[in-house]
Amino acid sequence: MEATLTNREPARKETGGTSSRRFRCVDVLLTIFIGLCGVVLAGELGWPIVLAWMNRPRAGVQVARRFETLESEEGPALVVDYLLYLPERYEQEGSRWPLVLFLHGAGGRGGDLKEVEQCEPPASISQGKAFPFVLVSPQCPSHGTWNPSVLLHLADHVVQSYCIDPERVYVTGYSMGGAGTWDLAVAAPERFAAIAPLAGGGDECQAERLMELPIWAFHGAVDQVVPLSRSRRMVDAVRAAGGDAKLTVYENEGHGIDQVTYARADFWDWLLAQRRAGRGSDAPHR
Repeated sequence: MEATLTNREPARKETGGTSSRRFRCVDVLLTIFIGLCGVVLAGELGWPIVLAWMNRPRAGVQVARRFETLESEEGPALVVDYLLYLPERYEQEGSRWPLVLFLHGAGGRGGDLKEVEQCEPPASISQGKAFPFVLVSPQCPSHGTWNPSVLLHLADHVVQSYCIDPERVYVTGYSMGGAGTWDLAVAAPERFAAIAPLAGGGDECQAERLMELPIWAFHGAVDQVVPLSRSRRMVDAVRAAGGDAKLTVYENEGHGIDQVTYARADFWDWLLAQRRAGRGSDAPHR
């Protein structure tokens, strides 16, 4: 009897041990499963919050933003993705800042702001350059062109949302953006302090509308994409109407004049020195 009981006792312990280990394995697997569900759920709920926090406007940083309006009697809904840069001293109390609206060329169109970030001047900001103004760089939809009405709505939104000096709002753009600069200025010349179109042309028949707007245009002499004559005719038409327009021609440059132009210190000095005609402002000069 003792031998039989001795042989059975280990058998009962072995059986009980296996069952216990199975329950422990189930507990571990269940814990892991619940934990994974929590991570997924937290990610779905928390990731948009994290993205919003990372893309919040802040001094010295260029971030992606979206401007949206609802459909109304005044027009259809608008959705515009854009890059926003606030200068390093933006949060200085009582400051109002110049606003530069930059319009990219045809190559920046689409649904990915990284394409715009590769254009100048947003590319310089990504590489660490600091500018003494607010820079807004919208993205044009694929296969589209710049729409002055949409750009004016965006400019209104930025002026109302940030510390902007309304007497120092400027527009510049390259190639398709140069043409967009001309078109936007014709649509609302009273809204801007100055414009600087690069390698783009406009409608000479509308030049009279720009006679009170300071203009500095740039073009490459051997441009095979947009002929130099497009800028020359536009500048000549503004001058003939009594306006203040000048044209800089790069004798040995083709279409790609954006980097050399936006790297010029005298370009930014001239642009930021302009103020909207006939208006005063208490904002400090920078």
